[in-house]
Amino acid sequence: MNRNSIFVKAVDYVGRSKITVVETGVSIHESNGRSTFFWNKDPSIKQVISIDLSSGMIQKVKNELPTPNKVEFIQGHSLSALSYLENNSVDLLYLDSDLDPLLMLHEALVALPKLRLPAVILIDDAPVKGTLIKQVLTGKSTDHKYGNYGGWNLALDVEEHDYGYLWMLKIKSIHGWVSKGYIE
Repeated sequence: MNRNSIFVKAVDYVGRSKITVVETGVSIHESNGRSTFFWNKDPSIKQVISIDLSSGMIQKVKNELPTPNKVEFIQGHSLSALSYLENNSVDLLYLDSDLDPLLMLHEALVALPKLRLPAVILIDDAPVKGTLIKQVLTGKSTDHKYGNYGGWNLALDVEEHDYGYLWMLKIKSIHGWVSKGYIE
C-alpha cells in the first residue's frame, strides 16, 4: 500500500469533515515525503500545522506549496510547539521529525491530550523509531523507563495497523494511567 493510500485511510478513520492535521517534520519536496503537500490538497482537511526546527526546510516547502494554502508553519522544537497546541484540537498526528525513538515517544505523549477522539497517530520510518511508541501507547512496555512507571501504564483503546515503514495507531479513547486495574 502506498503512502497516500495510508494517509486516506487515516483521514477516513477520523470520520469528521474539516479535520486538523499536525505533522512534526516538513517534507522537502513533493516527491520526497509528500505529506505536507498531500494534507494541503485533501479537501476534508481544514488546517495543517507543520512543525520543524529548520527555517530553511520550512522556507523550501513554502516556496513549493501553492498559494493560498492551509498550512501553518511553526519553526521550533516539536515538544515545545506541541505543548502550546490546544487540548482536543488535533485529529491526526503525523510523527516524522527525527529518528530518535525517545524523542518520538515524548512527542506522542505530549500530544495525547491535544487529540480530539477518535484520532490517528501516524508514525513514519516506524521500524526505526516507532516500536517504543507502539509499546507504550498499547500498554505492552514492561520497561520501567518507557511506559511502566512503577506499575503504572497508560490505558488507551488503540487499534494498530502496520504498513511496514508507516504505522497507524487509531486512538479510540484515553482512560488515563492505570495501576493494578484502577484508573487514575
